[in-house]
Amino acid sequence: MDIYLNGAMDGIQLADLILDTHAIPVIYLTAYSNEEILGRAKSTAPYGYIIKPFRERQLKVNIELALARYREEQERNIFASNCQSTISELETQLQVVRSELETATEKLRLKEVKLDQLRQEVQEVNKALLSLTSHIARTREELEMEVAIAVRTRVLPILRELQDDPGFEKYRLEFEMLSLHMHHLTAGLAQKSASACALSPTELRIAALIKNDLTNDQIAGQLFLSPETVKTHRRNIRKKLGLQNANQNLATFLKAQWSEPRLA
Repeated sequence: MDIYLNGAMDGIQLADLILDTHAIPVIYLTAYSNEEILGRAKSTAPYGYIIKPFRERQLKVNIELALARYREEQERNIFASNCQSTISELETQLQVVRSELETATEKLRLKEVKLDQLRQEVQEVNKALLSLTSHIARTREELEMEVAIAVRTRVLPILRELQDDPGFEKYRLEFEMLSLHMHHLTAGLAQKSASACALSPTELRIAALIKNDLTNDQIAGQLFLSPETVKTHRRNIRKKLGLQNANQNLATFLKAQWSEPRLA
């Protein structure tokens, strides 16, 4: 592009128009190099500035350099555009993940509400149990029946609902232990069976794990006990359940006796 042209615009104005409309690289070819012209030319970001007179080799080198620079800039622009597209996609995915996280948080909040409800109901049951000692005038049979009804009608339905919730699958054994404990507690109150509530809370937990075919070492690891302590509890469980025959398998016996882990 020569700087001085015959027409309404000079070469710098024309180069500026070409860059805005077509983005074609421009090399200036002129006999002028004063500060004013150079300042105007720089504002159009030319790819070269050749002072006349020039040699053909000089012109060829400048054109090749300009084209190489132009290709590099085009590649950078494409790369920047691809990066922007990738960023936009990641932002969209982030919005989806954020929405899913908010939904999961809300579900967790609802489950925590259920747990709070269970805690409140258990506290009510504890109050009913404490009333056994404070209301001596009432008969033992009446008080025991009241506690059994409270457990069956208020606590066990919530336990069953939580057991059926897939979100609490990792607590399945804990809910089963609690259900078994409540089952035997109410069975003992309703039927006045001394053996139904004979096992301690720790023995009930170990019995539930034995019922699920866990070994002594696995039970010890889960309950943070030593294997020898688990063996001692196992012997006590057998004794309390009346399993005098050493050949009778404890897990098989528990599965047969505790065949209803979910209570109505």
